[in-house]
Amino acid sequence: MKVKGINNLSDTELLKSLQQQSHMDASINYMYREYFSGLAWFIINNGGNRQDAKDIFQEVLVSFIYLVKEDKFRGEASVKTFL
Repeated sequence: MKVKGINNLSDTELLKSLQQQSHMDASINYMYREYFSGLAWFIINNGGNRQDAKDIFQEVLVSFIYLVKEDKFRGEASVKTFL
């Protein structure tokens, strides 16, 4: 797994990266790049605004990272779908 300058990660690689504290910043940056625009689109098209999207995405990431670190993310859906 190449961490610095993360471009494409499988869900499994992302989950492993999130569990390693030394790769947390790169993993979070990767999730913002890959998943924020889709969530922002959904929120804006359902009555929210860009600031709402930023706030919600941050809360979702914190919750998701907690689930991963506590080994509670079951992987029944892809990371993208879960977020």
